[in-house]
Amino acid sequence: MQKVNGKFIVRIETCVDCGNEFMIDLEEFIQKTESGMRLPKRCVACRKNRRCERDPYAGWLSTLGRYPATKGHRHSVHGGR
Repeated sequence: MQKVNGKFIVRIETCVDCGNEFMIDLEEFIQKTESGMRLPKRCVACRKNRRCERDPYAGWLSTLGRYPATKGHRHSVHGGR
């Protein structure tokens, strides 16, 4: 096991999308295996791109309207208009 940037590297994998090598550190390895998840087969950049392709509004835009402060504002300030 080698140490890079203060993290212990467990595995070095090749991304199935871009072909670049990426490292799986000990923390990620333990987190994935204990929760029953599979180890990643894509690098961080390709994982992010894939997430954005599936749902481009998955970021902060998807949370609009979910907070009570934004729903009650109109009624309490403008008298329900």
